[in-house]
Amino acid sequence: MRRSCFLFASLVLLTLAAAASAPRDFHSLEQKAEVLRGLRFKTPVPIRMVDPKTLRGVLDDQMRKETSDAEWTPMEKSLKAFGLIPPKMNLKAVLKGLLEDQVVGLYDPDQKKLYVSDQPLDGADLLEGLGGEGFNLSDVYIIHEMVHALTDQYFDLNSMPINDKNDEDRASAARCVVEGDATWVMLRYLYQALQIQPEQQKQATDLMLGMTMGKEILGSSIPDYLQENLLVAYLGGMNLVKAAYDRGGFQAVNRLYTHPPQSMEQVLHPDKYFAGSDPPLRVTVVPPKAFAAGGFKSLASGTWGEFNVQIILKEWGVDDATATKAAEDWGGDRYTVFEGPAGELAFAWATLWDTPEAAARFARALKAIKGVTVARDGNGVTVVKGAPSAEGAGKVSAPAQKAA
Repeated sequence: MRRSCFLFASLVLLTLAAAASAPRDFHSLEQKAEVLRGLRFKTPVPIRMVDPKTLRGVLDDQMRKETSDAEWTPMEKSLKAFGLIPPKMNLKAVLKGLLEDQVVGLYDPDQKKLYVSDQPLDGADLLEGLGGEGFNLSDVYIIHEMVHALTDQYFDLNSMPINDKNDEDRASAARCVVEGDATWVMLRYLYQALQIQPEQQKQATDLMLGMTMGKEILGSSIPDYLQENLLVAYLGGMNLVKAAYDRGGFQAVNRLYTHPPQSMEQVLHPDKYFAGSDPPLRVTVVPPKAFAAGGFKSLASGTWGEFNVQIILKEWGVDDATATKAAEDWGGDRYTVFEGPAGELAFAWATLWDTPEAAARFARALKAIKGVTVARDGNGVTVVKGAPSAEGAGKVSAPAQKAA
């Protein structure tokens, strides 16, 4: 899911339902963010306290910048073609509603301003008083957004491939760096404020990384694909950032910005990022002739990556353990979604794997899936769904080369 190039919104999950009343001293928070992140502000970040209506307006502006009206329909139909969202879902409306419900603050790197809601959220009193004198729960999410402002001054967040519209997987990996960094700092601030001991910190972090609590807060009505892609930027990204810090301190974290991971595979498996030995492969889809013969038109193309391969397999009925294992040793993929004369949706999906064994494992996971045609050739596996005829349905090739 391509979303939020410039929208760095703190979620209720991550802010623990923080109240949005103004803290007494923004400068003090800036200083704490500097210490926890190992960088100093070059200039103070402008902070605007706004009412919820104004904040929603800022949110809407960011969504329009990132995704034009013309892009929403192909994106939505692509997710529906793969069965990742319900056939009648309005993707834009659902995402807009979800973000409006959850956002309590955001940093805009275009305007170089931090916007904070001036209204409290439900449940804000649950943790009041736990952080000692002077502690305000709103500080938690403000720290998160301040980290975005701070890193923007050093690494220019707009220059990162967070909204690469040609490669969702690469964009997601870069987004994990930005959100994971802010989440890592935010939690360390919270642990210090609440005087949580190191052994308890690990338990709390493990709970967060499990994503279960976040999915409960987002609600069961939100499709797993949307939930997991939203949460992985914060939690999977935090895991990568923490791994970088453990290896080389703030210098290693900074390098994540100047040399961001090229794929979600490198986020899910940090050792692959640090080794630099498993770059994604460029894959080309050659669609079956049956599509053109049947009047199907190309609608959208993209790259899913290891993380979304897991989600796709689970949505198609593969059990969690098998889906996770089948998505490992991903080398690269590319899909094209087609729309037929009557509005029917179809796709051709070419995947490449690190070894023939990994390709065979992925193909086996798809064996029982109805309605898809699967063909394997060495390290490549091609998947076709919705072709107007069986003829040529398996003839999708995946020539690949090392990514630049």
